[in-house]
Amino acid sequence: MGTYELIVYGCQMNDYDGEKLAGIMEEAGYRPAPPGDIADVVLVYTCAVRESATTRALGRITSLARYKKHKADSVIGVGGCWPAVEKEVIESSCPHVDFTFGTTNLEDVPATVAGIRGQAASPLPDEIRLRRAAWPRANVSIMRGCNNFCAYCVVPYARGPEVCRPVDDVLHEVEELVGTGFKDITLIGQNVNSYRHGGTSFAELLLKADALCDGVFLRFTTNHPRDVNDETVAALGRCRNVARHLHLPLQSGSDAVLRAMNRDYDVSRYLDVVSKVRKAVPGICLTTDILVGFPGETEDDFEATLGVVERVRYDSAYVFMYSPRAGTAAAALADDVPRPEKVRRLQTVGARQRAIALEINEKMVGSEKLALVEGPSRKNAGEYAGRLSENKIVNFAGRARPGEFVRLEITGASSWTLRGEPAP
Repeated sequence: MGTYELIVYGCQMNDYDGEKLAGIMEEAGYRPAPPGDIADVVLVYTCAVRESATTRALGRITSLARYKKHKADSVIGVGGCWPAVEKEVIESSCPHVDFTFGTTNLEDVPATVAGIRGQAASPLPDEIRLRRAAWPRANVSIMRGCNNFCAYCVVPYARGPEVCRPVDDVLHEVEELVGTGFKDITLIGQNVNSYRHGGTSFAELLLKADALCDGVFLRFTTNHPRDVNDETVAALGRCRNVARHLHLPLQSGSDAVLRAMNRDYDVSRYLDVVSKVRKAVPGICLTTDILVGFPGETEDDFEATLGVVERVRYDSAYVFMYSPRAGTAAAALADDVPRPEKVRRLQTVGARQRAIALEINEKMVGSEKLALVEGPSRKNAGEYAGRLSENKIVNFAGRARPGEFVRLEITGASSWTLRGEPAP
């Protein structure tokens, strides 16, 4: 059938969709294009959470016009969350794009391509094997869509309402990954805590998956603080293989801003979840998302966010500046925090969080930790990078093979990574 190139932007859900889409294309008879070659079919899978994500994708899509100059019959498709909500922007800005598609019915892509190329579509098997791209790590989707409608977020419009996968399908995929040697498995969804299929809750699913993952780090993301209930906290305390890391998005430390964001929890509820989780799993690593400059955010609101950062003491935080996103409820609000002030708040919370992270990481120096070797270090040539249960990266020298666990003594720390050496 020819060759394909797949370009994926965005979150773990997009990564998972990309692996599925690659599997679909290969089942349809396509093979990956050699590096440097112009593929017969180029697919760009996009994110639409922030305007910066669509701007980045648009730059890459625009650059693909040169493919048509060198290979006029190449087919270019753009999929994912962005065309699901704004396909007219892509179609008007990029006339060289042959078709767009959303986040569902990925199996239809080969037939669409075949129609454009004037070819007959090859039938696909009932079960598509994902083309895994990040061994020894793998994601397993447990649900699609979102019912939360946070005021700043376009995901519910792009991915639709929550649809949970059957329990047996999820567990079969987990078991297969463990059996083929994957060592770090993440259950993913827009809000995994609201998973329910039949009579099985997320906590029960987590316990069942944990029982299949001996010798494997089992993770899950992303979490909504409103839905981290006592059953889930108790399951965390009982699991043997679930990693010692929880990503718990805060977004704001101000109750007023949280209400405006439609987050459905207040700071007291959030801190109660943190307290219960830390009691159930002492020493657990906590990470978060923070959004500064949301419409109406005052200096007092921002100081309240800094207060939560100081109180919780996160291991790391992803901090973003608010920008209006067409189609969301917040887009109708006045974007009344000046950009320079947004930048100041971003830098202020970022600097404080980096200092806290450094203090936490420095306390790990002298301890021994089990790390999964992921591959060559991105930081230090000739060295390896390992990932801890706490989701921290340790760079180290020595003999190692990707996919194996090594015990390391932590010898140094920065705000972002750790330094280690093989334990005696």
